[in-house]
Amino acid sequence: VHPERNEQLIKEPDLLYEFVSNGAFTQLTAGSICGHYGKEFKKFSYELMDANLVHLISCDAHNTTKRGFCLTEAYAEVRKEYGLDMVYLLSENAEAVVEGEMIDSLVPEKVKRSKLFGLFRK
Repeated sequence: VHPERNEQLIKEPDLLYEFVSNGAFTQLTAGSICGHYGKEFKKFSYELMDANLVHLISCDAHNTTKRGFCLTEAYAEVRKEYGLDMVYLLSENAEAVVEGEMIDSLVPEKVKRSKLFGLFRK
């Protein structure tokens, strides 16, 4: 759940690639896709989607007074960047989880990063 905010996975995204290649599924938080947690998490969310390492989008509803639901906004962002096929895949996977069915996935790839990525990190 929300690998885009996991410090270890941000530093070493190949770990997530290995997990997904071995059958793990991932779920991004809608707020990360929309930039509600900052630019770094939004950027990494898109890197994960680019690499087919995302299976679901969900709301982070641990605290609804501070964290709003923004699934519609997140799906609009995904549609703009990746098209309706990706929106369909992610929303169908969410429904499959609720129904206790198998979810679909794309062939995972390693996250591609520019060499400059590490220069701007703390």
